[in-house]
Amino acid sequence: MTKSLLFIILVFLAVHPAFPQLEGGYVNKQSVIPGDTLKFYISTTSATVNFVIKRIVNSSTLVTAATYNNITGGVKSTPDSSYYYGCNWPVALSIVIPSVWLPGMYRVDFNTSLGTNSILFMVKPPTPASYSNVLVVVPTNTWQAYNNGGGKSLYDASPVTRSYKVSFLRPGGNTVSYGLYNFYKQEIPLTSWLNAKAQKFEYASDWDFEKDPTLASKYKIIIFAGHDEYWSALKRKQIVNFLNSGGKVMNLAGNICWWQVRYENNGNTLVCYKDYVPDPLLHVVDSLVTVNWYNYPVYNGENKIFGTTFNYGGYVNDGTTLPASAGYGGYAAFNTQHWVYNNTGLNEGDVFGFNSTIAGYEVDGMKFSWVNGLPVNTFPSQGTPPGYKILGYSPAQRSDTSSSELGFYYTPGGGALFNAPTIDWDQGLVDDTTTQTITNNVLTRFLQNSFPPDIDSWSPFTLQNKTIINQPLTINKRDILVNQTDTTVFSISAQHPFGLAISYIWKVNNINQAGNSNTFSFPNTHSTGKNVITAYAISGADTSKITWTSSTIPSPPVLSQPANNSAAVTVPVVFMWNKNSAANKYYIQVALDSLFTNIIDSTSVTDTTIIFNNLNYNSKYYWRVNSANNYASGAYSSVWSFTTQQQINFTVKAVPQAGNPSVTSFGVTNLIIIANVIVPDTTTITYSKSKPDSLTNPAGIDSLYKFYWNAASNNLQFNSGYVAIPLSKLDSTINPLRLTWLKKSGTQWVNIGGKIKDTLFISTIPFSSLGTFALASSKTLLKLKVFLEGAFDTTLSSMTDKLDSINILPKVQPYNIAPYLYSGTDSVSVMPSNITDWVLIELRTGIAANTTVLRKALLLNKSGAIVSLNNDDAYLNINAGNYYIVINHRNHLSVMTAAPDTLSSTTGLYDFTIGLSKYYGNDARLINGRYCMFAGDSNKDGLITSLDFNLFYPDFTNAATGYLNTDVNLDGMVTSLDYNLFYINFVSAKQSNVPR
Repeated sequence: MTKSLLFIILVFLAVHPAFPQLEGGYVNKQSVIPGDTLKFYISTTSATVNFVIKRIVNSSTLVTAATYNNITGGVKSTPDSSYYYGCNWPVALSIVIPSVWLPGMYRVDFNTSLGTNSILFMVKPPTPASYSNVLVVVPTNTWQAYNNGGGKSLYDASPVTRSYKVSFLRPGGNTVSYGLYNFYKQEIPLTSWLNAKAQKFEYASDWDFEKDPTLASKYKIIIFAGHDEYWSALKRKQIVNFLNSGGKVMNLAGNICWWQVRYENNGNTLVCYKDYVPDPLLHVVDSLVTVNWYNYPVYNGENKIFGTTFNYGGYVNDGTTLPASAGYGGYAAFNTQHWVYNNTGLNEGDVFGFNSTIAGYEVDGMKFSWVNGLPVNTFPSQGTPPGYKILGYSPAQRSDTSSSELGFYYTPGGGALFNAPTIDWDQGLVDDTTTQTITNNVLTRFLQNSFPPDIDSWSPFTLQNKTIINQPLTINKRDILVNQTDTTVFSISAQHPFGLAISYIWKVNNINQAGNSNTFSFPNTHSTGKNVITAYAISGADTSKITWTSSTIPSPPVLSQPANNSAAVTVPVVFMWNKNSAANKYYIQVALDSLFTNIIDSTSVTDTTIIFNNLNYNSKYYWRVNSANNYASGAYSSVWSFTTQQQINFTVKAVPQAGNPSVTSFGVTNLIIIANVIVPDTTTITYSKSKPDSLTNPAGIDSLYKFYWNAASNNLQFNSGYVAIPLSKLDSTINPLRLTWLKKSGTQWVNIGGKIKDTLFISTIPFSSLGTFALASSKTLLKLKVFLEGAFDTTLSSMTDKLDSINILPKVQPYNIAPYLYSGTDSVSVMPSNITDWVLIELRTGIAANTTVLRKALLLNKSGAIVSLNNDDAYLNINAGNYYIVINHRNHLSVMTAAPDTLSSTTGLYDFTIGLSKYYGNDARLINGRYCMFAGDSNKDGLITSLDFNLFYPDFTNAATGYLNTDVNLDGMVTSLDYNLFYINFVSAKQSNVPR
């Protein structure tokens, strides 16, 4: 009995402690056939009542069968022992069941002082299975076990102790107290679903199995639903014989066959001592003692029939026990190649039925082992049939090993049993398409009595660690990676449940392959990207299938230019390699050493050629390339090296201006001196160079930067000062960069020790009143400031850099996974100091996600500044203009500028921390006068919900450490501090306002 049911009983007893009188009604028979006499007994404060008898079609449809008016009412006296012997009320109405009444459940309503009361009864056809060969069993024993009409039930409810016997002839067993409520909650969803499918069926009560010892054998399919807890020995024997003789059972019930019961008084009294000591049959007929079926002295566990037992199951979504709010209530699918899962689209480990909480409130389970990522019945000695295949899994709470396992097995006699051992499976038949599809697959196969082969094992497979329904599990995956040059052998092991012959078909991308074997060799040399391989096991018209997705790992490319160990390679350098049929992109790396510890450039391209403009003269470089597609990246090619050409030197003369003009300071620390050259005495002077001598800021002459230039002339006696020299020629279409300017004229030239020189400066900041030149395109400056709520330090009004200080910040950007799928290769060899974390920036021309024109991974300084990978100003490869700017962080809600920000080479600061008006949607966390991004979106779906908690909880319970999305305060540990941050945003239902 559940805690919630015990509570209901206690409340009822508190309201009616002595039961001096009882209102309600009952009938003399639980089920009738046409021609039977059915008697109604009622007690009510109304002098007369009207009976309208209706057939229940579904939860909202009732069809009137007959009307009887002016039935004598009145309150009847109730004996203190009525729960035991029955109420013995006078007959209020006696009717003969008409032959025109269709089989089904019928209901009559009447008034009492407590409101409308109802009585249920079943009408069956004159001959069992003459209307339908599908039987739905109504758990009338369980209804009476929990019924406390007259003062007691089969359960203790302090201060009232339980009775060993309860009567069917009293209100409650099939009325609103228990039976009607459970019928509408548990049986009606099933029968409504059957009626909607136009599938006829018949009802039977538990007592019907006693009246007709051959009842089960007359049907093709028997269905149990809801809460069928109390079974007699004869009912159980019939079901066992039914299965062994080829019958089909659909168990959609939990806590099934838990107690053995007997009957007395011609079926009007239910007997269940629940303890072998007081049972008078102990040591007389031990097999009939009314204890748990698995217990002494019966020792006949219910798992011998169903494969599972409440003994290894327990509670799910029962009040605060494993509640749906914490992610419980669904089943994880396993062995999804089984025909039960046809047309569901489920993969291994996928959870279904959660929204309808089909797992609960009581579920049955079994002992099993995890083998190769699958739950396997490895304990048949515990009573579970050896052929029981586990198809689904849900955690439960009763003991340390509690869980629930959906399953299926065949009997040697041609029978079959589908087991969904949960009370609330029928809730999924209301509105869960997956539960409906599974149930329909089973019903259809059982009606056809035709079954495909079982695929029991397969190769190859991979194992994947995954958290499913808050459980860390290893699952069997058929998503595999294969080398482009290899041949992969696929195989299956299949058996027909009744020994029929099996043939095989293999398909690749839905194209038939030659052969009829349970193995298939697939050469990957001709494949590109992703292939779907399907094996079919066929027996007659019945087919089972299993599918792999095989993703090809491209072979390393062959390098061609520049040749290995080549010298005097022209700058800029052109790189080339061969095309790979299994690749659609390539990653190239250029480094200063053969181990690639000092990488100077790393990028991806879709072609097999790329030009690098940023390589020095007279320098040795190493390079390599790997091939990739949308599914996998291959190994790198062999490493080649080359040396660039010598740098060009000039012989020069300088003729400075006359006099000694004043020298103007231009902030030398922000300049890059790219030449100290002697100017020849000619009309014009041309300087050519590919890369600066000093790599400070920015990192070299880049055709995407905008530069400012000027020059100065001096000799031993005079200095002309820094003056603008008219630009006479600029060729920006090629590298190296060429600048040409007019020579100076003036006083006599004096050359002492070659120290007379012209100096050319090129800078990324403008000089006052000087000329400028711009190359083909421009880089724009990004200046943003933002605080993360989780990392914000209120004492310093800045953020923590704990992840940096404990050296667990990754060197490579972490946004190459879902939902970002950012393909950039941004990385650092050494993480700069004072860094809080990585962020991913998006630039949009509008507010919609599809207007995104650039994404870039950058670093977030503890001061709130978003900086380059060198911890300085961040520049982007995009033209100046107006853009919405989105900031993404791995466990904070994304934010966006409230309006487009103007980006240029001199962009001003956009400070998110100073006001809500800076945020699109005007929502941010205010802490000590500073606005911050909301913390807690660990799964990055843009919402802070229980799904984030589901990720947090296992890391919290395991005291996990490291670079984790669940570490929302960014201290390297998952603790209650992270939960506190999550919880305040969870209860406020915070979500990102950034359009997706």
